[in-house]
Amino acid sequence: MMKKLSISYLFIFFATSLYSQNNDWIKKTPFGGGKRERAVAFAIGNRGYIGTGQDSSNILNKDLWEYDSADDIWTQKANFPGVARRNAVGFAVANKGYIGLGINHPDAFLGTRQSDMWEYNPQTNTWLQKANFPGNSGTGIYYATAFVINNLAYVCGGKNGPSTYSNQLWSFNPAINQWVYVSAFPGIKMERYGLIGVGINGKAYIGLGANEDNYQNDWWEFDPQTNTWTKKLDFPGSARMGCIGFELNGRAYIGLGIDGGYKDDFYEYNPQTNKWFIKKNYDGGGRRGAVSFVIDKFGYVGTGKSETGTKQNFYQYWPGSPNDVNEYHQELSVSVFPNPASENFTVSIKNNSIKYTIQLLNTNGEVVHSTINIGGNTEINRENLAPGVYFIKLLPEENTVQKDVITKKIIIL
Repeated sequence: MMKKLSISYLFIFFATSLYSQNNDWIKKTPFGGGKRERAVAFAIGNRGYIGTGQDSSNILNKDLWEYDSADDIWTQKANFPGVARRNAVGFAVANKGYIGLGINHPDAFLGTRQSDMWEYNPQTNTWLQKANFPGNSGTGIYYATAFVINNLAYVCGGKNGPSTYSNQLWSFNPAINQWVYVSAFPGIKMERYGLIGVGINGKAYIGLGANEDNYQNDWWEFDPQTNTWTKKLDFPGSARMGCIGFELNGRAYIGLGIDGGYKDDFYEYNPQTNKWFIKKNYDGGGRRGAVSFVIDKFGYVGTGKSETGTKQNFYQYWPGSPNDVNEYHQELSVSVFPNPASENFTVSIKNNSIKYTIQLLNTNGEVVHSTINIGGNTEINRENLAPGVYFIKLLPEENTVQKDVITKKIIIL
């Protein structure tokens, strides 16, 4: 009598391990200012800085803390001289730190948008007020993103009010204390807040964010030399806002955020090849409103808010060597039916736009049948196959972003 066999489905990835050895998170001393979200951060030399933001009691802060990566310790520095705020911007240019913009109340309907910008000198532990941000008719903005290209800071997007948004990109030159309107962000729902931007090799890479509850995952390259935007491959995770992002070794690292739920996934983007790679999830757990900076070719990520509340924990990211074997793959729907099969059976591939070679292997790993699938259904004749367990292996064509080998088990009766 034939035994009933359970059918298992499994995906076997081309890599034996999803992560390279050095693709890891190392827990560090928690942020010195306590639990915090919607703060700002920047790095100068071998020191990182986190300031402003909202604590677990919804109190806004104006403190500034310095992180010594060599000794893994936090030291409080001179308070930010502007009003306490959340969702400001922070960046560093030429060994000076800058904090500005934001809103001065936990409730956006009760708060006042800020337009001031302040320069921090770590050598003297002093602050100097700079030119106000002139965007949004000079009335301030919050939830914008900031990044630096060639000693110019850029501020993009943000909230003009509780339900109104900006698509403006402005540059700030600290050397001459001057703001200049540059361009409009071009994405669908281009007026948005909570974007993320990263400067890499003279260009910027900007995207994600939200307009009301319409989360986005588009990704754009901005070239300041030609003042042009180029659409790039979409961020591979879910559409979201409130992410962290930083540059290491010519790559962008983007992750965390909120899409209706708190995210902990993490990705690497290679601008040279326009490809995304899956990296190890953030060890601190899903969150939005975290901060990040880079010291000595390591990323640092911490604070933020999760399902369980406001966070204080802080981690160092070791990227290791870029590992292209972990390249992001299009999410496919693959099914085999009937299974078990006594005659012909069908391999169905949905959400697919590339060519696959379908191989049928026996339990010794020998290929007993091979055909091509370019999307949709492919019928395979049992021919003279002996009863038993076989594996259907789907091999993507070369020179495509789809690098995973997908395998499914089938039972021939």
